[in-house]
Amino acid sequence: MSAQNDAVFLRMFLVILGALVAFTIGILMVAHNVSAELRAKHPDAARVTAQTEARIAPVAQVSIAGQEPLAPPAVVKTGAEIVAQACNSCHMSGILGAPKIGDQSAWEGRLAQGIDSVYLNAINGKGGMPARGGAAGLTDDDVRAAVNDMLANSGLPQ
Repeated sequence: MSAQNDAVFLRMFLVILGALVAFTIGILMVAHNVSAELRAKHPDAARVTAQTEARIAPVAQVSIAGQEPLAPPAVVKTGAEIVAQACNSCHMSGILGAPKIGDQSAWEGRLAQGIDSVYLNAINGKGGMPARGGAAGLTDDDVRAAVNDMLANSGLPQ
């Protein structure tokens, strides 16, 4: 009796499984036909697909030591762009004692210690200012360019 129940169960299971496989194949065929019709109606679909893939591409990639980097090189920014991105929030208003851009006397006091000291303070942070103005992605040269831009806009030579 148990063997007969097992055979009925197995037969029913295979029928249901076959029906599900046939249904899945049918859905895939319909989807293929619909997408083919859409591609035929929209000849610029390849362009739209490329644009979509560009928009959803990852913002960064992993680079393994000893291999070529996968991500494109970083875009070089001007000192003014870096100041606008990382420095203006404090140096335009003088928050936490930051020397204001354009306030020549405030900058001269800092330059009395030497330009290298000003660069080091900007790179490493000092007082309420975080290292690199809080923009950790900036290189030392980026920070120097930003300092030079702020000094120039304050009427001081670099």
